[in-house]
Amino acid sequence: MRLKYIYLVFLIVNIAVIQQATAQIKVTNEDGDKIILMADGTWKYADASKQATASNDVKAKQKSGSAKVNKKKLTKAEKKKLEKIEADKKRSEKIRKKLAKQRERKAKEEAKKRAKEEKKKAKLAAKAAKKNKSKKGKTAKGKSSKKPKKGKKGKKGKNNKRLADSNKKGVKKPSKKLQAKLIKQQFKPFKKVRIVEYQDDCSYSMNEVDEFTRKRKISTKSKFFFGYTHPRLQEFLRGEHYLTCEGYMSQVGSLKSLNLKFTIDSPTAQDDYGNILEGSRLLVSLLDGTVITLVSAEQDGGRIDRSKQQTIYKTFFIVDSSSEKKLKKSEISQVRMVWTKGYENYDIYEVDFIINALKCLNKVD
Repeated sequence: MRLKYIYLVFLIVNIAVIQQATAQIKVTNEDGDKIILMADGTWKYADASKQATASNDVKAKQKSGSAKVNKKKLTKAEKKKLEKIEADKKRSEKIRKKLAKQRERKAKEEAKKRAKEEKKKAKLAAKAAKKNKSKKGKTAKGKSSKKPKKGKKGKKGKNNKRLADSNKKGVKKPSKKLQAKLIKQQFKPFKKVRIVEYQDDCSYSMNEVDEFTRKRKISTKSKFFFGYTHPRLQEFLRGEHYLTCEGYMSQVGSLKSLNLKFTIDSPTAQDDYGNILEGSRLLVSLLDGTVITLVSAEQDGGRIDRSKQQTIYKTFFIVDSSSEKKLKKSEISQVRMVWTKGYENYDIYEVDFIINALKCLNKVD
């Protein structure tokens, strides 16, 4: 089980609230020096020799994003870019506070749940100890001379053939039964979050007009959406995700959809997950508390890639106008995928994944 209190110490790891973008502007600071201001607020001297000889205090200020800009010497285009950077900072801080409150609330709920479980275990342990003491007393008095029966040895579980290069010497791989058990225990609150800044230069894998229907077909490029590995499997997977989900948004005419590809690092994943049915649900939990249900429009039983020892599922979910309005208002905190063998909850790192993809779709005329 994950240690939820780690989530509260998010300031220790200094959550990156804006991914470094390619946009940057050259401005003059209040000291009269030319500096290059990055999209995430960090900066450096335009003069390479001055940057190389900068003191540690100055470098610390550069990393913290505390640049004092002389706005009077900015052009209109530079002022516009600077305003965008400042707006992004305010938005990022607002989201960070929301995430902090959500983590704290979930950590308290989990602590309360753990305390209740510990109390229950202690009660059962005390009851068992009392029962054993009573049995020992009866045996000592000669009331019972029967020896306790030896328990049967459990059968050894069969190991999965491969778990992403988990060939560690001296370390026993988890059995298939244990893997299934761990998979069922994956309802966990999200941990750290990375906010990705919307890029004006959207990338598309398709942007054309169908010659027969005369409808425009648009698809953004596929990107990493989320990944998950149970803590008990991490030592076997060596930093790789057991389950990885990549996705993109597409549009044909006015119909929009979220397209997902699940890659599971096991050739026997179908035994644990089952299938994705036409009508399977994807529940999207937003930071503002809204939960949106998307419905799969394509069935997939999974395809096994024998060369990589992986199982791959592909499907897409229709995004209607009502769902789109809600998805554009708030970032994602978590998603739940309903498989035929059960459901799993996944933490989201790319909280702006759908917002940015929708902006790119709507940008195309």
